[in-house]
Amino acid sequence: MKPIKVDFLFRGPDGVASLDGTVLVRNGKKEMVLEIAGGAGPYLIVGKAHKHWFEGINSAHSNASVRAKWADLGGTCVGIWIEDGSEYLFSFEPKA
Repeated sequence: MKPIKVDFLFRGPDGVASLDGTVLVRNGKKEMVLEIAGGAGPYLIVGKAHKHWFEGINSAHSNASVRAKWADLGGTCVGIWIEDGSEYLFSFEPKA
């Protein structure tokens, strides 16, 4: 499967931010890979599937310490993004 271009939306204490990125689903939907080049990144998060959600940490060579959990709600994914101790709600969906 090819990476899908998505819009990532982050809501936190400083307001709302939007970043472009890609998502790749692999291993029969057992992993979802998030890749974002902008922001404080780069970010590369390989989310492993758990019952009804995905969870992973940033493995890109950057200063950003990130742990993320998200669920696919029928095409739109929503979750929590914890970066350097700050929590953000985040969502992403394929670009129109």
